[in-house]
Amino acid sequence: MDNAPELLRLLVQALALFATSLDRWFQIPWPLVLAVFFVPVLTALDVRVWYLRGMTFPISCGYLTVHGRARCRRLTLGEWHKCWYHRQRRLRRTDMHLVDPNMRRWTPTLHQNDSDETASVIGRGFLRMRSQQDTLLYHQGFTRPPEDVFKILPSVFHDYKSRALRLWANLKSLGLRGLIPLTNRADRQIATSDVLPGVINATRLTLVMAALGLAFVGVSIAVPTSIGVFFEYFATFAFILPSPWRKSVSGEPSKNG
Repeated sequence: MDNAPELLRLLVQALALFATSLDRWFQIPWPLVLAVFFVPVLTALDVRVWYLRGMTFPISCGYLTVHGRARCRRLTLGEWHKCWYHRQRRLRRTDMHLVDPNMRRWTPTLHQNDSDETASVIGRGFLRMRSQQDTLLYHQGFTRPPEDVFKILPSVFHDYKSRALRLWANLKSLGLRGLIPLTNRADRQIATSDVLPGVINATRLTLVMAALGLAFVGVSIAVPTSIGVFFEYFATFAFILPSPWRKSVSGEPSKNG
């Protein structure tokens, strides 16, 4: 661990050499190469947080109780799990409801034709404190179980295309206001793990510092070698700085989140 800064500096130098080599051999601009490296960082962190949210972060069960007016508050681990009572299929005697362990957390009511959404909830996204968006890994701020992810995989690209076209139409008709979703948040309660605000903040910091580190790598290439060494150390520091916050992302949240 004492040698981690030097090892990371060697990684920074290797990254700079790789980018300039591609620029020289295949005429691929080195800034583009460095920007592309941000994509796997974002993807790896997204998948890791999605898995930990689904499997380990403490959260209330969330199953709809009698008449669907409230949600079960027993604690469980992970959004994909239910409490000891609701993880088994059984007939609930109070309202003769057949408990479905596979019921999703975003289900608004027990009855599909019920228009009353007093029990509706909202979750948190990968980087949003409140989210109602649908992505490959998340639905309305809740993590999709793996079987749901594989099920919707063929249609996800079509969905992204439709939303991009709708967003473009809103931009043309409303301007920048078209970027703001017109949703009513007052009647929806956030029903995710209490550790998520800290995790989201740690995720934001990690991505910002990773982007800053890649930017410093680019600066170290553009400036003379005598000055570039300073920016190599700046890049190394940017990659090291989020380490204390990564404990919360890795499933070890601090007492304050």
